[in-house]
Amino acid sequence: MNLANKTAIIIAIFLGFFASLKDNPLQPLDNFVRDVFYYHDSTQVAWFGKWILSSPGHLETAIIGLVIGSAILIKNKRHTTTLIYISSIISMGAISYFLKEFIGRARPETGSDMTSLAWPSGHTMLATVMWGSLLLIVFKEQVNKKLAMKIWLIIITITACGRMLGGVHWFTDVVGGFLIGFLIVQAAIYFDDKKSIPVQQ
Repeated sequence: MNLANKTAIIIAIFLGFFASLKDNPLQPLDNFVRDVFYYHDSTQVAWFGKWILSSPGHLETAIIGLVIGSAILIKNKRHTTTLIYISSIISMGAISYFLKEFIGRARPETGSDMTSLAWPSGHTMLATVMWGSLLLIVFKEQVNKKLAMKIWLIIITITACGRMLGGVHWFTDVVGGFLIGFLIVQAAIYFDDKKSIPVQQ
């Protein structure tokens, strides 16, 4: 396990633990970022952030990405990779649901119309896993890795900012979503690379 993965695990654990506390020591930071992102006195900006900027994380987009990615992998006879890709998306959904229920953090009052809980941000996690898996696994032979990383980070940033502009997530929600999603993608890449290593006789 490399340093980036270890760091992501440690930070995610601390963020999840703090998010579960009634007196979250990181709440002042979340309040500050919320004030910067949400209190712009514009319902149009909030709507745009909630439904447009964060669209890469929508369930519908995830289903389309899952179907397209799987179809491409199957067409190229990368059957084991297809299972890894599908597993990464499904596990992301299961982990997101479990953590939301386990941590039990409420959304900001500006996102009270949302029925699900806050930590971690499912949209940010989904954008991280889906687009990371597409760019770094499905299209790894077609897209330069450095370019893929840049596109991936841009999509994650847009999605995360959209959730905060829409007032439906705290800053540490989207950071947690990204970190957990990052770890899922790293695990998927690990297993995809491992299957390509010939077994020593």
